[in-house]
Amino acid sequence: MVWREQLVRSQAPPWFLTLPTNDWRHIAVLAPLFNTNAPLDLVSANQANPGAWAAVMDGMFAWSDTTNGIAQSLVVSSNSPGTALIAASLDALRTGQPGGVFTSIGQVLAALP
Repeated sequence: MVWREQLVRSQAPPWFLTLPTNDWRHIAVLAPLFNTNAPLDLVSANQANPGAWAAVMDGMFAWSDTTNGIAQSLVVSSNSPGTALIAASLDALRTGQPGGVFTSIGQVLAALP
């Protein structure tokens, strides 16, 4: 409760009234702290091969909504249409970056299929 009292005393706006425009940059700084994979097992975000992206996504868990609005957990398959759409979106975003490469994880997370 100490932080909440300091927020009220400082007359700062509540967190829900702010616009988090720098979230991608924050993720780029914090992401390495959450990675438990060995460096040799990591894949470059700047790969141009959609098949490589499909291989990376194969077996991942994802959340999807159903027709009745309930979220369900799914296992991603490398040959699904959704995986191809995500890979194409990542490739389009990467080629639009200066130099045709991602320079931070935040740029990768900004890709929308």
